Amino acid sequence: MPKRSAVATHDPLVSLVPLTQGKFAIVDASYADLVCQYSWYFDHGYAASRVYGKKTYMHKLIGQSLGFDESLQVDHANRNRLDNRVANLRPANAAQQAANSTRNGRLGLRGVSIGNATGEKPYKARIRFDGKQINLGYFATPELAAYAYDAAAIKAFGPFALTNYPVSDLTRAAIKTLLECAALLMEKGRSYGNSLDGDGKAIERIDNRIREKLDRSKVSGLTGDTAMDAIGLIALRTAVAK
Repeated sequence: MPKRSAVATHDPLVSLVPLTQGKFAIVDASYADLVCQYSWYFDHGYAASRVYGKKTYMHKLIGQSLGFDESLQVDHANRNRLDNRVANLRPANAAQQAANSTRNGRLGLRGVSIGNATGEKPYKARIRFDGKQINLGYFATPELAAYAYDAAAIKAFGPFALTNYPVSDLTRAAIKTLLECAALLMEKGRSYGNSLDGDGKAIERIDNRIREKLDRSKVSGLTGDTAMDAIGLIALRTAVAK
């Protein structure tokens, strides 16, 4: 396969690298010489080549040049597998990369399913973390369940979390569901009480912290930081009660 030169763009800092099937990979212009030593082809959404007889992906080649730990994967922050600009690449473990995937459930929302179709709160929220499925509770609407998932995902995966709603919206809207989340988690926690401090005192302490955060946010007018702190406590509470 013949080597192909990078294509300049209107942005002098960005170059396009031709692939097969009429596709192009995006790289920083400063990395064009590195990647254009090889011929690249389109492979299941990625740019791939043979480097010293071994199949190599462009994002991993660039990650190696950046000194990324080779035991980790290279994640595309914006989920565009052909955008191999340095700012879009980050080292990630398997759980972090999975958190940034685009797979949604049957309802079109991440972490939301119908768990109790005959009850008043038929929508179930859950998240997979550290190899375990954690139940986040049951909700009256799929949107409320989605907010609960988003809160737990941000706590568990930080910048790798792929939420159902933009974080800017989440900080405003999620506060509306915090009390419901807390009530559900308290109910769940009671079933685990015998395994935590013998009488559920650990759960009660965290519930009190949640209520204090909520009360303080009402007084202060609720800033985004306060909302996210409260969301973090909800997720922490869930982890303790799992």
